Amino acid sequence: MYPWFLLLLLVPAACGIGCPPGCECNDDTFVVQCVHGRLDVIPITLNPAIQRLVLKSNRIRSVDSALQFYRDLRYIDLSSNHLVSIPSGNFLYQERFKITHSSEPP
Repeated sequence: MYPWFLLLLLVPAACGIGCPPGCECNDDTFVVQCVHGRLDVIPITLNPAIQRLVLKSNRIRSVDSALQFYRDLRYIDLSSNHLVSIPSGNFLYQERFKITHSSEPP
């Protein structure tokens, strides 16, 4: 049997409890919304099963390796950030990802 403090360490990872302040995380619909959340980077503590990630109007400057944790991701909104670059290969892990133009519905 695990000591109680070890269980506390395991529960957040198993339940996807890693929602940053200013974000709304729904583990039932696998949607995370961080609009005007003042994020500098893409969070890596979210539920790994998320499918929709809205990071609109933050301070994110680059898309980095954080996306490798979200293989089921189908949609991401990075509009109104401070993006300088999106290195090639950052979306290699998203097998179900669909690219749309900003005027198209997701």
